[in-house]
Amino acid sequence: MARFYFKLQRVLDARKSNEDQALQEFGAAVRELEKQREIGNELNRQRVKIMRDMTKRRRETLPFEHYFQDSQSEDVLKKNIQTQKAVIKTAENQMVMRRDKLIKAVKERKLMEKLKYRKFKEFIKMRNQEEFKFADEVAGRKVYAEEPLLTENNQ
Repeated sequence: MARFYFKLQRVLDARKSNEDQALQEFGAAVRELEKQREIGNELNRQRVKIMRDMTKRRRETLPFEHYFQDSQSEDVLKKNIQTQKAVIKTAENQMVMRRDKLIKAVKERKLMEKLKYRKFKEFIKMRNQEEFKFADEVAGRKVYAEEPLLTENNQ
């Protein structure tokens, strides 16, 4: 009896490996985005801390240099936050690109799996037809083999 052989199995395997690779890349992009967001959150926490410190110092009588240093620190932190926002936006774009690539890879793999399933159903149908034909032939041989005996007994 013949075994099912899918001629495009190598293509299906390649599509599965493409999907796995796309999944890994998407996971890496998500992790990078989360990392960049955490850096942005940390910068925001530092800014809030500096603002609290500045508010405390304003209540106290301190030399002008302290106010100047606080102002410079806040300006540097604002620039860092703006830069980090751009980095986060880039990471989001990368994640979206990787997600789209993953979706495309999944669709391609599913398409091949559906084709394989259809081919397998056709194979089963053909095999069942062959088995039915074989059974029909065997039954026909028995009938033809038994017919002469019936005709001899009737005479």
